[in-house]
Amino acid sequence: MSRRNGSVMNLDWLKQFIAILIPFAATLAIGAYVHYYTISETERVTWESSELLNVGLARSALNRDLSNVISDLIFLSSYIERQGFGEDGELRAHQVEQLSYTFIKEKRLYDQVRFLDLEGHERVRVNFASGQPQLVSPDQLQDKSKRYYFMETMALNPGEIYISPLDLNIEEGKIERPIKSVMRFAVPIYNNLGLKKGILVLNYLGDRLLSDFNRAAANI
Repeated sequence: MSRRNGSVMNLDWLKQFIAILIPFAATLAIGAYVHYYTISETERVTWESSELLNVGLARSALNRDLSNVISDLIFLSSYIERQGFGEDGELRAHQVEQLSYTFIKEKRLYDQVRFLDLEGHERVRVNFASGQPQLVSPDQLQDKSKRYYFMETMALNPGEIYISPLDLNIEEGKIERPIKSVMRFAVPIYNNLGLKKGILVLNYLGDRLLSDFNRAAANI
């Protein structure tokens, strides 16, 4: 009889143990899952925040570069409008050449500085190659009247700025070799009599822009 009672007591004890163990194990499993999920979610949020920061800082670097180019364009165009025309309102090409030469030499950021007249002909052009500015002789100046950036800039109002897409540079109707990607920043130019006389174009190297963007993202 005592053994039967003992067996009953052991069975009751086992039932009680299981009744306690199952909720405890379930609670432990839920806790472990919540802990793992919390860590994973924290890592995910941290990674996403880091990526957003990378993109934000790289975008800031890109915006800073573009803002600097626009500031340079406004500065040079204003200077040419004040100093680049005679009392009769006609272009003083030599004066504009010297202004452009000094500008591109000091800045060292631009592939070309150009003044195009109302017909789209280059009247002044300074290249920057091998670390030095180079004046382009009159017989080497080109007709750019069919180029999209000329037509779109000519349609602008005073104070408006044209910024081209990043594309390949074209010389004499052909893609320049070696390949050179550029962005063109341009504004209409007005003489001292308030008449539109052409456009000023800055060619900014796309490689420099992309390099600055990549450097900003990589250094974070």
